Amino acid sequence: MNKILLASLLSLPSLSALAQDSFTSEVTASLFKLEEARVYALSGSYYFDPVTTDKGPLGEAVFLNRVNSVRGTFTRNELDYADSFVDRFSLDINSWSAGGTYHFENTGLFLSADVAHVNGDNAAGYGLSAGYYLSDDWTVSVATNFDENLEYQGFGLATKKLMDLGDDRFLSLQATYNNPDEGRANYRVGADYYFNKRMSLGLSHAWAREFDRGTTALNGQWFVADNLSITAQITDTDVRGDSENGYGLGIAARF
Repeated sequence: MNKILLASLLSLPSLSALAQDSFTSEVTASLFKLEEARVYALSGSYYFDPVTTDKGPLGEAVFLNRVNSVRGTFTRNELDYADSFVDRFSLDINSWSAGGTYHFENTGLFLSADVAHVNGDNAAGYGLSAGYYLSDDWTVSVATNFDENLEYQGFGLATKKLMDLGDDRFLSLQATYNNPDEGRANYRVGADYYFNKRMSLGLSHAWAREFDRGTTALNGQWFVADNLSITAQITDTDVRGDSENGYGLGIAARF
């Protein structure tokens, strides 16, 4: 469980309705609920230069602006599990992560580093990644992870392409591949369609062994103002042949 939390953390981004053409910080709060678990997360990012919002969808402003940044996340997992061997098993786990990204000016290269820790446990993890902008709207990256003893835990590859469809419509395509040192390689593909600069609807699928036995997610984002967005997500996961649904809600503010 702790290694799963660490992997998630490492891969783990004004309320006025007035127009806002740039921001330097962002705070996000979210809740995700499964049948036997609830995950609460609070995260924040600070950008050392203003992130402008005039280059494309508001939801892709950070991707389109190559700005150095630092970030942090606090997560609380509340598990309530029961099976034929125990009547009820409850466990609360707090964890945190911190990291940053540095862009080499006028080169397209960027580096990221992250650290994650599970409170009350010696479990920790470290992540390093390097990426390159093939164009203003297309990136590729490679990442590697280490445990608390700095022992190698695997690597991953990722790519993202944002396509301008005209009339303020965009399509974002993403793909990732992770090859852990222990366990099976896993994959994820996804796409987000932007109806306009404020609203998007996305679909993704992640799997490890068989494509039809993984997690499918439907997610949406709506910027009710230039600096305030709401997100929603529905997931369906194949668990030993049974389907388990998850639901998530989030809100983010930019300053």
